Amino acid sequence: MLICAVERNKFLWQAVKVVVFILMTWIIADRIFLDGNFDEKWTLFKNQLSRSHPAYILAAFGLMPVNWSVEAFKWRTLLQSREPFSVFLRSVIAGATFGFVTPGRTGEFVGRVFYIPEENKTRAFYLSALGGIAQTSVTIAIGALAIGIWSNDPLYTGIATGVAAVFLFSFFRYDLLSSIIARIPFLQKRQWTVTPDDLPQLHLQLKIISIALLRYSVYITQYVSLCYFFGIGSEPAPIALRCSIYMVAQTFSPLMPSVDVTYRGGAALAIFEDLSQNALGIVSVSFFGWFINLCIPSVVGYIFLWRKNKG
Repeated sequence: MLICAVERNKFLWQAVKVVVFILMTWIIADRIFLDGNFDEKWTLFKNQLSRSHPAYILAAFGLMPVNWSVEAFKWRTLLQSREPFSVFLRSVIAGATFGFVTPGRTGEFVGRVFYIPEENKTRAFYLSALGGIAQTSVTIAIGALAIGIWSNDPLYTGIATGVAAVFLFSFFRYDLLSSIIARIPFLQKRQWTVTPDDLPQLHLQLKIISIALLRYSVYITQYVSLCYFFGIGSEPAPIALRCSIYMVAQTFSPLMPSVDVTYRGGAALAIFEDLSQNALGIVSVSFFGWFINLCIPSVVGYIFLWRKNKG
């Protein structure tokens, strides 16, 4: 019975992913190709692009190594390690490679431990999860505020605020979560649990949240720069507001990063449509954000892993 239930739920989840992929693909196709105004959209896109300054797209690409350097610093701080920073930078980029082809980027930890000389792999796993919760907490908390400003519907604001509260509680009281996990016999038997001494104290948690905020600001700057380059809006505040909401939407993509570009494009069209009629530009923003922050690091991480295995 249990096996049947698991298989059924797995099938339903796969079905949801297929439906989301088809729906988002249809939204993009409908907004760009199927309404019969593609020539007008192409003309608008070219006109906006002709007035763009290359500094904006260069800034988006240039901030990519900054983004992953901040994440490496956060990872090193969590482990409280004295290993060289370059080790952690290679570690998080290798993790990006595995995360790129796994649902919810769950494979990131596998790539990270290839480079980290951490004897306690279980501790490293829990701290990796804690770092992810910190980043998600910041994204959703700021996104909830942005949704409250952007939308007049208290339901959306309430849901976002509630989810943000859950993630923040999970981060600051991660000890409670780990103690519940530690009671699971399967994990106890294999010693896949951690003690309170393995987890960061409040002062370190606050430092991790600060680093997550710094990384979040890098993300926002990248997306604002892409919006300027592709002619989406003209004032920084409205653009940044929608970028914050968009980051919440992409955080909950049910698809693995390697194929969720359609989800990101459909979500961007829904969020930015009141700011610009440049549908091609909006989809381009989502595509380049995906390409810069996920595709390039995953390729670089693959090269790192290939060289390490070859050596």
